[in-house]
Parts: sequence; C-alpha cells; structure tokens
Amino acid sequence: MPRKLLFSLLILANAVTALAQIGFIENKGQFDEPIVFRAQFDGHQIYLDKEGFSVLLHDEETWGKYVMDFHSNKRNDDSISLAYHLIKYKLVGADLSRFAGQGDFLEYYNYFLGNDPSKWVGGAKNFNKVYYTNVYPHIDLEYEAIDLRFKYNFILHPGADINDIKIEILGSDSVHVS
Repeated sequence: MPRKLLFSLLILANAVTALAQIGFIENKGQFDEPIVFRAQFDGHQIYLDKEGFSVLLHDEETWGKYVMDFHSNKRNDDSISLAYHLIKYKLVGADLSRFAGQGDFLEYYNYFLGNDPSKWVGGAKNFNKVYYTNVYPHIDLEYEAIDLRFKYNFILHPGADINDIKIEILGSDSVHVS
C-alpha cells in the first residue's frame, strides 16, 4: 500500500510542477539583455523584450529524444541537430518601458551558469501575466500564460485609437488572419 501511495504522490508532484512552470520568468541576468521575461511551452518558447515578443519554435520530438537520452546516459557526444524557427512580433512605435509581472507563483528559479558565482542568479520569479501600461496612448498590453497557451490583449481606454497599434512580423513568409 505505501508504494502505491508514494508513486501516486510522485505523479501528482510532477504534474503540479509541470503546470506551475507555465508562466513568465523574469530576467535577472540569466537571459540575454534584451529579454525581459521568458515563457517555455512544449515545442516553443516566448520571449518578451523591449520591442515586443518573439516565438522560438523547435522540433519537440527531436529535442525530447535528446533530453531522454541525456538523462539516461545514452548520449555519446554533445552534438545535436535541431530544426527551429524564430518569429518576431515588433510593436512599432510602442513604449514598452512600464511593465510589471502579475499573479506570481510560489516557486522561484535559480540559475547557476558556469563557474563564476557573479553570473549566478537566484530568486527569479514566475508570473502568469505581464502587464504593460501606455504602450500606445491610452492603450495597455497584457501577456498571459493560460494553461498551455500564450495570449496577448490590448486594453483600450477612453481616448485610445486602435490605429495606433502596429505590429511588424519578422521571420514569417506570409501572414493570414481568419
């Protein structure tokens, strides 16, 4: 009986941990400088930066196999060939300097990068929303991590002009709106 209970608790703990990690992790120096927050989903990552956001898509099947082989000591070398694609959504003329994470989770992240303790980062918070105020006159912007989905909303206040919102999409051959 105790084995079944322990196994069930481990599965539950892993499921809760996987769900808890879906959010926006603040950049305290562990990511490249332009990145303000990062969200990691299955098969892609979202980077919020000072110009908008980017979506990094990669081959989840190949990456998953690499990770499984690595953790089971089946890798003989460190080389991997992984297909990926980056799509950048640049908010033209936007002011993305006023932002705050909202709905912080209990967990935090520590990053020990390399052997230099001055480059280590501790206590990076994880949020389910990032809210920007006045990205355009009278227009706010909200990014959300909902379950396994990424969503962004423009909030228009009295006096806002929807025509102020301009998004330049880089890294895509074509764009279709339906």
